[in-house]
Amino acid sequence: MCISRFVLYIKILYDIISSDCFANLISLSSLIVALIALFIGGKKVSEAILEYQKKKRAAVFSYHINMKVFIIRLKRLISSNQCKPMKNLFLFSSEDKIRAKGIGYEKMAERLVDLSQKILDYLSTEPNQIPASITDNETKQWDSLIEELINYLADFLLYNTDSYLPQFDNIEGIESYYNSLMNVLDNMLILINKSKNELKKDIYP
Repeated sequence: MCISRFVLYIKILYDIISSDCFANLISLSSLIVALIALFIGGKKVSEAILEYQKKKRAAVFSYHINMKVFIIRLKRLISSNQCKPMKNLFLFSSEDKIRAKGIGYEKMAERLVDLSQKILDYLSTEPNQIPASITDNETKQWDSLIEELINYLADFLLYNTDSYLPQFDNIEGIESYYNSLMNVLDNMLILINKSKNELKKDIYP
């Protein structure tokens, strides 16, 4: 008797499972689960985008402004009023005749070293380094400019170490180095100002 009932229950269960209704129910359940997962995932993505936008806006008023101040200070220490290399740069040459042109600018060289160290320290410790850019290409450009800047700053730390910059062995090399560095700094300022202007458009459409 018990066996007959068991067989009957098995048959009923089999009929239910094999029915179109059950298959539709399973499909509906799978769809609901997928929609819930999509909703949760989409919500997480939206939250991540909003968080990035907040950090980017904050960066315009902190990281970007600080970098702009550093850049302007750096330009003043390497560029003369005639838009030529400041004579403190001659002190980084291994040639005595060229270094002699920098006599009297030792304090300026020390300030350049000090500022270079401060910028490097800032780049090493600032947590919210959002690129000053709008597009993906500009983000890559900003990252490349930062890397180049770091190399230049590291060069300036060689002052008074009996190590000299090989490209400073002649005036032409110094001018080429100076022009390349100024190009990096000017391009960074362009991206910083562009980010600031884009933020203004978002705030005041």
